[in-house]
Amino acid sequence: MGSQTLKILRQGVLASLTGGWYYDVHQNVFCNAVHLYIWLFLLFLPFIIYMLHTGPGTNNKNHPIPVRSA
Repeated sequence: MGSQTLKILRQGVLASLTGGWYYDVHQNVFCNAVHLYIWLFLLFLPFIIYMLHTGPGTNNKNHPIPVRSA
């Protein structure tokens, strides 16, 4: 009972706080590293897409900073 509770806390709470990623002690380091880098990529992908589509030089009328053309 105690080990199952610890397992739920380690996997469930840590995964919830990090958005679904946790270090799995039963996997090798390579597998955990690949999962971490995929998780980081998917975490930052919406921000990267946002920055590419609303950066200076785009013709976005709702851009918060006016872009002056030379």
